[in-house]
Amino acid sequence: MNSLTHSLYRFVTLLDALRKGPQTRADLFVLVRDAYPVGPSMRPMIDRDVRALRELGIVIEISRTRPPTRRIETLNPGVGLEAPATRSKPEIKQRADDSPQVRDKINRRTA
Repeated sequence: MNSLTHSLYRFVTLLDALRKGPQTRADLFVLVRDAYPVGPSMRPMIDRDVRALRELGIVIEISRTRPPTRRIETLNPGVGLEAPATRSKPEIKQRADDSPQVRDKINRRTA
């Protein structure tokens, strides 16, 4: 799998997990474990991908709760992608392939 395809797979997996509703970090890690390496690099990779998705216009809300170790991430449905529940992985990949701006952003993030 090339880096662009793998990045798109991670993005779609992360979006699918966030569509299920607000997720604690621990729950989110379980939901995306197939797309990310399990271990110390998982958290920074997810944080980087959340930033990349935000740059693409997808609104992801992060609420920090007490104690500080709890962090809840929520996808704001319908913002940035039309009808997010109906988007398929091939459609998202095709949209990225058709858009030079999206492709450039993804290439910069995965370079």
